[in-house]
Amino acid sequence: MTAAYAAADTDTDKLAQAIHRVRPGHAPFTVDRIIIIEVYWLHGPLPGRNDLFGRRICWDTVDTIPLQG
Repeated sequence: MTAAYAAADTDTDKLAQAIHRVRPGHAPFTVDRIIIIEVYWLHGPLPGRNDLFGRRICWDTVDTIPLQG
């Protein structure tokens, strides 16, 4: 689960408050693995718009760590 991405320094107070308001706060949540990813930006034509340049956020899986249950 990803809560947010940032491309620069930012204040996370608003994000933390939004996460805190998620209800029910006691809902079970099982984590069976941790996936380590490398996030990076690609600069170039946007998909389907060769005339429009921009940035796309991309990621590669570095490792997957299974957790014993």
